Amino acid sequence: MVAEVPVSAFALDEYKLPVQGTIDVVKLDVQAAELDVMYGAVRHMNDGVLAVVAELLFTPHYIDQPWFGDFDSFMRAHGYQVFDIDLRRWRRRSLSSEFDNIRVGGISYGDTLYLKDPILFSSNASDNPTTNGHRFCIPGSERDKLIKLAALAEFYSVPDYGIEVLEYGHISGFLASQEVENMTEFLMKNRIVKYHDRGRLPS
Repeated sequence: MVAEVPVSAFALDEYKLPVQGTIDVVKLDVQAAELDVMYGAVRHMNDGVLAVVAELLFTPHYIDQPWFGDFDSFMRAHGYQVFDIDLRRWRRRSLSSEFDNIRVGGISYGDTLYLKDPILFSSNASDNPTTNGHRFCIPGSERDKLIKLAALAEFYSVPDYGIEVLEYGHISGFLASQEVENMTEFLMKNRIVKYHDRGRLPS
């Protein structure tokens, strides 16, 4: 049986935050409504959303669903880059137990990590998204956001990107050389491979 059920909703940009500051991270798992959520969060993105983790689809699951490519195009246009995809596969048919430990099946969906790239917003960037009215963060909060972005790079196990962010912060005058040196040393030493948002053992 198929039925339409009306529900009340409002855009994230219409939500008044209960605390001072801006949103740093957005986590989405809303059954193919992820792109709609981000359409309604452009103001927050421009204010300084640094990371977005969204469950995106590669195979048909829902009527009129957006695909990975639709979400990816939107995010890239706002200055974000894909850094990881925790993929899930669906098998077309049941197989014998000897296939249990072998990766088979097509890619169905995956939790996709996007991190904002401040370098794309620099004045000398060849592909500058600010020409479309987008920005890295609220002017005056660059230092805070760059430090948080480096911390997120450590949390999500992309230390090379964290170091690049710190170097950009120093070149741009937002971070002192000693700060960059100290944080870079931490990123270089912490080489633990982590599993995030799994709720399940890695396969």
